[in-house]
Amino acid sequence: MLVRKALVLALLAATAARADGNSTTLFDSNPYVRDGGHQDNSVYESFALSARSNGTDWLQDVRVVARGWGRLTLGTAFDEHQTAGDVDSLFVEGRLLQRHLQVRLGRQLATGGAMRATQIDGIALDGVVSNGFGGQAWAGVPVQPRFSQGSGDFLGGARAFWRKAFDSELGASYVYALRRGYVARNDLALDGSWTPIRPVSVSGLFQWSLEGGRLAEGRLQALWQQSSKLQFVADYQRTSPDLFVDRSSIFFVFSEETRDEVGGETVWRPLQLVSVEGDLHYLHVEGGGGVRGGARATYRTVTGSSYGAEVRALYQPDNGYTLARVFGIRKLPRQITVTLDLDAYWLAHEINATGHSFVASLTGAWAFRPDWEAMLAGSLGTTPYFERRTELIARLVYRFGLPAGTPGGFR
Repeated sequence: MLVRKALVLALLAATAARADGNSTTLFDSNPYVRDGGHQDNSVYESFALSARSNGTDWLQDVRVVARGWGRLTLGTAFDEHQTAGDVDSLFVEGRLLQRHLQVRLGRQLATGGAMRATQIDGIALDGVVSNGFGGQAWAGVPVQPRFSQGSGDFLGGARAFWRKAFDSELGASYVYALRRGYVARNDLALDGSWTPIRPVSVSGLFQWSLEGGRLAEGRLQALWQQSSKLQFVADYQRTSPDLFVDRSSIFFVFSEETRDEVGGETVWRPLQLVSVEGDLHYLHVEGGGGVRGGARATYRTVTGSSYGAEVRALYQPDNGYTLARVFGIRKLPRQITVTLDLDAYWLAHEINATGHSFVASLTGAWAFRPDWEAMLAGSLGTTPYFERRTELIARLVYRFGLPAGTPGGFR
């Protein structure tokens, strides 16, 4: 029902202004994780619609956005529901006070400072006062999975910032959230980004949990674009995983309180069509130390094809794996693209008496018309959960647009 209502509202908005969107039909057949003897066969339909208008004298740059999905399962459903669906986004936004204040109302993804990236049903304000000084504010209800909805949910917050340029900004923010009447978040944060000289940029975030009385998240990153061929990144991050989990969840009890990570990444392009990337990070969790890192080499052709290989590893006290991967993307005539991906995992600890996983995937995509694209993908392999795992995905995408000035539209 929610998907139907969102689609109707978005279509009404689309007939009122310049509009575009896309519709995707996807069929997915894959084995149950809980029971390898059965296949889940489901048809998914997703849509995204956006309507825009110049607005009026007092409300400019009006936009309505709707995104949602629905599912129909053929046969036995993996979650005991033959149908399902939801609305990911449904909001209207515009600018007031001669475009100095942006207002967004509805289901949306709120971002900035202590807000992190949180999906809410509510209102968001974003405006600049003068000389780069401005503020943001949010108020609403956090969007929860349908099976965990409860009363007493609320989220509100605000952020003040000073923006010197598009790549230099300093902000301070506060977020307060209730979950089923209990305090879920009560955080203060400082964030910023700075570009002292064009090749160098620094960014960071310091977020303190007033409820927990300790650091929820802290990160610092420095990037140096040494030349067009060489780039270096160094970063440090400390998180408290338990403060990211709902306090009413059993997972809160078993989450770690601290996780530290420090390391860097290098990107090297010795030739215009060749790139080599490598990263290495040292970890420290409550159980001890660890390391994660990897390297990838990619060759791109002038026709848009690419080929590469990758190796990765993660090792910490209670977990770990080694990954080897080769991949290729080949552009063919008549807007046809073929992708091949081979993945192999070797696990540090066996699962179901198996310590490895091998999966091969082949995908073909065909843009047979400017607004239409079809895709067929299949994978075959063996994992610790399946002696033989097969999956088939078929997708059809249609993109459309409506011209401005349709009947009933804004002028």
